Amino acid sequence: MMSKRYVLLLWVGLAAAVAMPSCTKHGLTGSSPITAAVRKVDLTITVRGGGKLEAAESMRVTAPLWWKPITWVIPEGTMVKKDDLIVKFEKKDIENEYLTAKADYAVAEAELQKVKKELEAKKHELDAEIESYQADMAIAELELARLRDLPRPDDIRQKKATLRRAKATFDVAKEEYERMARFKGLGFLADAEIRQMISEMKEAESGFICAQTDLRVAESGAHPDTIREAELEVERAKIALEQAKQGLPGVIKQLEAAVEKQTAQAEKSRNVLDQKTKDLKNTELTAPVDGMVVYRTVDQKKIAKGVKMWKGCAIMDLPDLSKMIVKTKIREDRVHRVKAGQGVIVHIDALPEQDFTGEVKEVGKIAKDKAEGEVLGWGQEKQESGIKVFDVTIEIEESDKRLVPNLIAKLDILVNKIEGALVVPIDAVKKEGDEEFVYVRLDGRVEKRLVKLGPECEDLVVIESGLNEGERVCLSQERRRDQPDQNAENGTEEATGS
Repeated sequence: MMSKRYVLLLWVGLAAAVAMPSCTKHGLTGSSPITAAVRKVDLTITVRGGGKLEAAESMRVTAPLWWKPITWVIPEGTMVKKDDLIVKFEKKDIENEYLTAKADYAVAEAELQKVKKELEAKKHELDAEIESYQADMAIAELELARLRDLPRPDDIRQKKATLRRAKATFDVAKEEYERMARFKGLGFLADAEIRQMISEMKEAESGFICAQTDLRVAESGAHPDTIREAELEVERAKIALEQAKQGLPGVIKQLEAAVEKQTAQAEKSRNVLDQKTKDLKNTELTAPVDGMVVYRTVDQKKIAKGVKMWKGCAIMDLPDLSKMIVKTKIREDRVHRVKAGQGVIVHIDALPEQDFTGEVKEVGKIAKDKAEGEVLGWGQEKQESGIKVFDVTIEIEESDKRLVPNLIAKLDILVNKIEGALVVPIDAVKKEGDEEFVYVRLDGRVEKRLVKLGPECEDLVVIESGLNEGERVCLSQERRRDQPDQNAENGTEEATGS
């Protein structure tokens, strides 16, 4: 680990040289050009960056509701356990909405049960009606079959037996009347008794006549009109049964449609109630994991009591402090030097007495505008800076309780180390077309020398060929106009050496 950092500026041997006509000839202004010696040094080349500490693993807590003000929030920096209360939101309106949704669901569910019972009752009613029509048709068919089967031998025998009994009864009653009528004139019987005997005889005669009629009917079979009427009765029963069966699906379908509609309404009410229940629960947020509370910003201000935010807006992070990282942005003209696995020296502004070591874990593959990812307020439009950068993630190797989120970190990414490199100040190099060259001062004269350049640093450039150690090169008296502004956050380069 390097304990000190310094820019190697090889302004060695800056003694004033004697002005010569050849200097002006070769475009060097002034009467005494400044020169610097070509030196051989060991170089450590770094790319600088900067950012804020954050946890490698962190759970983000976001607002679950739209535009609800915070009524209480746990202080920043608090170490919390899972399920500890961390944020409360205003919930009066949500409570009212929850009660309304609960009542609406109860009404919808009661109406659903009502139409379901109506459907079941109608099914039973229609089933009973069909069973009744089926019974009527069965009876009509049995009666028709009976009439078509007449005369039947058993019926004839039964009718004849009935006729014999009726005739015997009539004969006994008639004989008894005639016998007793002789005693009337002798005064042995009263008129009432004679009238009773006459009535019994007439009744027996009537039964005899009916038995004779039944026997004649049984012997002759059913009348055609009777059979036709029985056939019509069967047809009427069939029609009634078919109509009942055909009408059943329509009635059932209508009632089932009512049940389906009410089921959808109840489900909709249930979904609303579920959402309001969830919203009510979300008015009090608990920690999803153990960690330290780190506030996020809303409209460029940290969250606080009374702040309203949109759903999904970041409230706070709960980082795991056992492994810390720094995310930095490296400019597109320097990111090609940065590779995963390179070592990093991490300087924490709040801990100046100690430097930490790190490692490049990831280098972004897509260029982004420098302003991308900045926290904006609601409705603000992002303004592009025009500077293209790549995201680079640095993991700090040490675990230290003092390393907490949001501390400012400066980074030296160790991209290269060159031992025994020939270097000159970058101001000594000139370019014309594809040629790169320097002016070398030799024995009172100036010589143009083509050179092959190696890596550039902030103020130095490595000379791969064209110069020898100890030679002196003329320096330009004007700074390079195309040298980029130095900004640690944009990944400047620095060379240190000895």
